[in-house]
Amino acid sequence: MRIAFIHLGIDGAGPLYSFEMAAESVRQGYDLLAIVSRHTDNIGRWRELARHHPNAALLEINGFTSKKDLIPKTLALKPFFQIRKAIRNHRSEVLYAPMTDLWQPLVFKFFVPRGVLRIKTVHDMNPHPGENGRLLRWYHSFVFRNTDKIVTLSSVFVPQLEARGFARKDIIVIPHANFSLYNPNRQQPGANSGEPKYNVLFFGRILRYKGLEVLLEAMPAAIEAHPRLRLIIAGSGDITPYARQIEALGSHVELHNRRIEDQEIASFFERCGLVALPYTEASQSGVIPTAFSFAKPVVATRLGGIPEQLSSGGGVLVEPNDVQGLAQAIVALYNDPQRLEQLSEQAWTIAQTEMSWEASVDKLIKGITR
Repeated sequence: MRIAFIHLGIDGAGPLYSFEMAAESVRQGYDLLAIVSRHTDNIGRWRELARHHPNAALLEINGFTSKKDLIPKTLALKPFFQIRKAIRNHRSEVLYAPMTDLWQPLVFKFFVPRGVLRIKTVHDMNPHPGENGRLLRWYHSFVFRNTDKIVTLSSVFVPQLEARGFARKDIIVIPHANFSLYNPNRQQPGANSGEPKYNVLFFGRILRYKGLEVLLEAMPAAIEAHPRLRLIIAGSGDITPYARQIEALGSHVELHNRRIEDQEIASFFERCGLVALPYTEASQSGVIPTAFSFAKPVVATRLGGIPEQLSSGGGVLVEPNDVQGLAQAIVALYNDPQRLEQLSEQAWTIAQTEMSWEASVDKLIKGITR
């Protein structure tokens, strides 16, 4: 099968997710054309993939890098004609977008050669609170258009996609896999064997729907039960709404309020005993497979596709905005080191099986061919 992958974003999870899916497709022997921005953070990995695999070709697009150059580069149209020509010359049977970007609606609407099957992955069914301005909602509506099949990361959203007009055979469910970049040797870390690590990790961009205030409110009760507990907050975003709660916890908080570079991520997960995801709204979480790849269990809220991500184990669920329930869940795990270790083992196993890129590509191909 000849597949063209396209993602023109330059940073964040998009380039990482796209590369993992593409690299595994190449490993499985599919003939790949990768269409990416030459400005993407991981362009070196894409070039290495094309250099070392005869079944991988690379088209580097001089894409947008900011809001300032988005309009002039779009109006130039040259990149779009390059994309169409490359897909035609590659004789691609499928054009697959593992993640959305600002040029994707135009590409899928006007620049895909006739007869090429178009597939998109939708990571969020709706914009998150705090990310739902009028322009974003308008753009998000285009994500669901001009595609022949659609990928969702959780089966819980299948009915919503059917309500949008997609036939069940055209909906592909592929759970979010774990990024190999963070644990490239796929060696099981020390997990939680022996004495537990008394660090609770809150990881990722600090946005309103992530529920950091719920976790900060829960921590005093957890610390009272286990005085050695410490909360590590690692991620960029506006921390000012939480400043008073953070100050009240004093030395029990370690704050890294900045963008966390890829090479730093392992150190945060290796130091923690569990990961807290107190979301107040969610589709699913990319933090869960990352935590699992380090054999770290999670305490997460019962929202969206998160229960599905934990259906085989690896964590415990609490209700959204339940401060007491969150505190009790954290305390219960530290009261029972054997249970913490059991969840760690489950997390590691899931990361290597259900949340592997091998499984993801298998599901993609089966979805294409059915």
